[in-house]
Amino acid sequence: MRNLIVILMFILVGCGSSNNESMFKGNLINPIPNSIKNINMVKERSAMHGALFFDFESSEKDLNLIIQKNNLNQEKEIPDIIKSVTTNAPWVNEIKSKNIKIYGKILEEKYEWHTLYLFVAEKKIYCVKN
Repeated sequence: MRNLIVILMFILVGCGSSNNESMFKGNLINPIPNSIKNINMVKERSAMHGALFFDFESSEKDLNLIIQKNNLNQEKEIPDIIKSVTTNAPWVNEIKSKNIKIYGKILEEKYEWHTLYLFVAEKKIYCVKN
């Protein structure tokens, strides 16, 4: 039994990057365009349905494809509800710059609300999906 647990731990650790890619496909765009690189994902664990935080690199063309496919709108500033979600983001300090472009949407549904926001910095894109 102990050996089985050790084997499962190696599988989980070894599949981390593919898990990042599968979560990216399921939450942002599928298939992943070729220019998208260095996808990192963190799941916020303070709630049952915690937010997903991604950071990645992309060409402008593929970034625009993500924006179109997800029907995101350009925003002038971060809405308060998104500020509250991003306080737990591992990259929260990276999006405080004045040079960030913001694209997003908030969907208010019958029982809960969902968000998808992209923060476009000079070299990276930061994303929160809740």
